[in-house]
Amino acid sequence: MNWSSITGILAFSIFTVLVSCKDVDGVFTAINYIRYNSNYVDATSYLNGGPMSFYDTELSWSIDTSKVNTGDHFYLNMPYVFEIRILEGTRVTNNFDILMDNGQTLASCTVDQAGGRSLETVVKCQVTANLDDYQSLSGTVGFLTVFDGGTRVETIDAANHWKSGSNVVTFNGDISSSVSFSNSETDQNQYFSRITMRGDTNYYFAPPKSVCRNAGIRSGTFSFSVNQQYYTIVKDDSQLYYTTSLNSFGFPTDAHPVQIQSTTLSRDGLTLTITFGSVPAGARLWWSGYTLNTASYVSYQSEITLDAECVSGYTPTVKLSRTHTPIQGSAGGDGSGVSKYHSFTLLALNATILTVRLQTNR
Repeated sequence: MNWSSITGILAFSIFTVLVSCKDVDGVFTAINYIRYNSNYVDATSYLNGGPMSFYDTELSWSIDTSKVNTGDHFYLNMPYVFEIRILEGTRVTNNFDILMDNGQTLASCTVDQAGGRSLETVVKCQVTANLDDYQSLSGTVGFLTVFDGGTRVETIDAANHWKSGSNVVTFNGDISSSVSFSNSETDQNQYFSRITMRGDTNYYFAPPKSVCRNAGIRSGTFSFSVNQQYYTIVKDDSQLYYTTSLNSFGFPTDAHPVQIQSTTLSRDGLTLTITFGSVPAGARLWWSGYTLNTASYVSYQSEITLDAECVSGYTPTVKLSRTHTPIQGSAGGDGSGVSKYHSFTLLALNATILTVRLQTNR
């Protein structure tokens, strides 16, 4: 057989595989529960129990092997989800496997995290196992979810989507469950951060409602700094706006531009300074930004300073400092044919585990 024939056979084989692979619907069949995880409470934040806290989430899934083949893809589209937290030690990963009862990988999954850049997190899985010996497969998956509160201009819709109390969460457009959110103390400083799982960290800040004692701001200077070289500030991602109101969880319901007079970033990339113009009485200034995580996720400190000149002549200074410690969350799996379970070894100890329970019918 000559090389041209071999090349032709290989090309045909690759084409056949590509053509035979397809996207399949209906694999995820139910959201079993979404529960607030009180183990991850930020003692420095008023935002605990709101959308951007951490929630244990479990879903059921089922594969009919008469409709699904090796190489096929299935998806979990999660609107208004900021991220699925998968942080093992100081390493971020956006991948996990679903295992069969014999330890073989059934499907490999990749997470496209929203992270404040969009309003939807998407999980894409590809079936990698040979399904010839199975009639059907079913199980559950669980992970740690952060919903989007609306910390960016691009995600303001999220701030208007959630309400205090019970909310309906719908994934893939056809499976739903409820989640309960608690009110926050919105009159105080609003300041927190979330790792986005996209290689950066998102920050959000709004000063107290009474910063100018019910008068407007004539002008001011805002600065944000970090003390860790692994977290350099992204100047172009800085957003400074004012809102007519915060929602029940402390997030802006709209975004009105503030006149920016100057924006400077220090040479080492660790201090951002913005000088700005007026903010009307009754409005609330807010800022959002990102740091680029250039090496590993370690504890560090940040500081925010707001110097305002109020229309009344009052000149308040708001100064906040925080210690940030990354919250662990791991992706992995275990499975069983009857009652025997296998553990996916890419698990960090004392981490939140993404669990998969697999039932097989031959």
